[in-house]
Amino acid sequence: MSETATTNTRAVVFETVQMVGAIVFTLGMVALTISSVLHSGGWPQR
Repeated sequence: MSETATTNTRAVVFETVQMVGAIVFTLGMVALTISSVLHSGGWPQR
């Protein structure tokens, strides 16, 4: 039982880490895009 529980816990932790990593990566890309837009003079004015 303990080995199965440990394996399941590791799988859950691994999936959680992957999900958090994907969220952090997405937020990082959004932050880079916003910062580049701000540094280039803001949104394009029409």
